[in-house]
Amino acid sequence: MLAIASLKALFGPSAYRIYAEAIGRCPTTFLRNVSDPTTITNRLVLTTGALLEEAQAAGTDPHSILTQCRSLYIPRTLNKSWLHVTFEDVLGQDAIGLLSGTQRMSVESVLRAIQKPGARYEPHFRLMALTMLALRAQGRPVQLMQHPQDPAPLQSAA
Repeated sequence: MLAIASLKALFGPSAYRIYAEAIGRCPTTFLRNVSDPTTITNRLVLTTGALLEEAQAAGTDPHSILTQCRSLYIPRTLNKSWLHVTFEDVLGQDAIGLLSGTQRMSVESVLRAIQKPGARYEPHFRLMALTMLALRAQGRPVQLMQHPQDPAPLQSAA
């Protein structure tokens, strides 16, 4: 329920509906997935929620980021997607490995999610990337959150 609480702090009592609609998901299914702390959806929402909270503290309206996420066109660039290039730009060359570790997804699953438009977790990563770009535009370091179930500390990217 930590993920839901994080969203409610940002978007109010209808938070899960607002977030689900922004990433193009059914609110009921999204609520079921995000409520289970063992799901990848829960991890992705916790990470993105923490980044959105940081962006809000820095003066960026999280609603504007959700709006951009809904309407963003993502072009392909050579053999890497815009998301792949963005994560490498913000987090460094080991971005895929870092995302894989924080989200407890295989490297292949992360690559599939960020390379294939319409992939199951692609909207979560799109929202995460937009939030990271908003933080970086304000000169803030990007810190991937420590998941409550993980023992090892995480790195930050300047």
